[in-house]
Amino acid sequence: MEGCRIGAGVQIINSIICMDVEIGENAYISSSIVVCRQIVSAKARVHNELIAPNEEVELEKWTQELW
Repeated sequence: MEGCRIGAGVQIINSIICMDVEIGENAYISSSIVVCRQIVSAKARVHNELIAPNEEVELEKWTQELW
């Protein structure tokens, strides 16, 4: 996905590659994720790996939300 928004409450399972993507509140993302210029809502849940190769990545409450 590129240049899109993952809405609130959405569940995404299995691998996903994102660039310029915003993940809304209460979204649940499971399995490996490779992101660049990513905004993850403070209430989103991210499970398993998250690789952020760009220093511009903004991850709110990173340590609290990563399981």
